[in-house]
Amino acid sequence: MHESRTPFIIGAIVFAVIFAIGAILLAQTGGGTAAPVTPSPTPTPSATEGTPTEAPKKEDVESDEGTTVVELRFTGECEGCLVTARQTNSPDSEQEFTATITESVTQVELPTPNTYGLYFEVRGTTGGVENDSRQLVVLSPKGADPGSAVSAADLEKADEVRACWAGTTLDTAVVELKVTANDGEVSAAWADPALPTVGKAVAANRTATASPDCA
Repeated sequence: MHESRTPFIIGAIVFAVIFAIGAILLAQTGGGTAAPVTPSPTPTPSATEGTPTEAPKKEDVESDEGTTVVELRFTGECEGCLVTARQTNSPDSEQEFTATITESVTQVELPTPNTYGLYFEVRGTTGGVENDSRQLVVLSPKGADPGSAVSAADLEKADEVRACWAGTTLDTAVVELKVTANDGEVSAAWADPALPTVGKAVAANRTATASPDCA
């Protein structure tokens, strides 16, 4: 009788050993349901740099004690053209900042409060010398929402345009501009995308001569 139960005892021992080995391996490999993979968080846009397509509160701009670098990036043949940022609402006196387009980029740095009511103009050059061509930079043709794309056709259809910027509280404001020029003679300049504006509109056929009212 005892001999007939031996195979069963041996089988039970083997099963117990196999079960123990399996448990050890499972513990070492971290068995079980895998933990869900957490996706990488979406990068948060910088709060200090960007294209300012949303209008800030006027009081936020005027109370800012810092400075802003306005980086103007141009598309079009206007290498060597001059860009002037002009502020006529300064409590001290009219202020302007002029820079030259080099490799399709230029920038000006000014007190952040002076970005409110700021406007830009592009002047052509011939052989490195300023010529008589001048264009007010259109920040928004009539009917264009801030942040919307603006084409040359949109500009041609508009009977009124706006050129006075609503300003920004960014440390670095990137403004994308397009310019039409031929042999240094500037015939059009506009922001694409459109920017938020303040002040009064200007007749579209007066961008070569007008100085906007940005009050």
